[in-house]
Amino acid sequence: MNYTKFVTNALQVNTFKKCVNNINEMFTLAKPIPIKGEVLERVLVESYGDRICDYVEGSMEQQRDFSLVYNKNKKVRISVKSGAVIKNNLVISGSRLTKFECMESKVEYLNNKIIDGIISVRFVLNKQGKYQKCEFRYIDSRVFQPLQADAFTQRVKSSYESISKNGIVTELYPKMSWQVWYKIPLNLVPATVIEF
Repeated sequence: MNYTKFVTNALQVNTFKKCVNNINEMFTLAKPIPIKGEVLERVLVESYGDRICDYVEGSMEQQRDFSLVYNKNKKVRISVKSGAVIKNNLVISGSRLTKFECMESKVEYLNNKIIDGIISVRFVLNKQGKYQKCEFRYIDSRVFQPLQADAFTQRVKSSYESISKNGIVTELYPKMSWQVWYKIPLNLVPATVIEF
């Protein structure tokens, strides 16, 4: 099932704006407080209210940051990423795969759908360095087509790359503890813009 509409509509936008505006007010010096990582998780946890479950602050659980309650008995498992937009792609990082010895086991792990989707929030600053708006995206995990170990090619000495039929680029960086990076074409993940 695609939970895009549910995840987007369940967000309490006014609470989300209030949290971000509170961070804007705490803005000191010339730099805003970055809203990413655990700060972004906390803002989302506040903004989803009683729909949140399975959230443990600072948890390092595999891929999932929290779940949202859907229809009382179903949980939508969510991972949270900041993301950047580069050349018409949403670029997000994924897991570090050092514990998997061979490419086949790394790919098997990536193909195992531990989460239902990813929430990516990209913030845009105004000239005063405060948060002006954000692009909220829910990326259904099914957009990531199954990978094949033999489809990865070594681009340069520092990375391996696979490109799926829908244009998603999956990159693995051995020197970064086999960190996974995804480049997702923006046409696959439309944004909801929230202004502050």
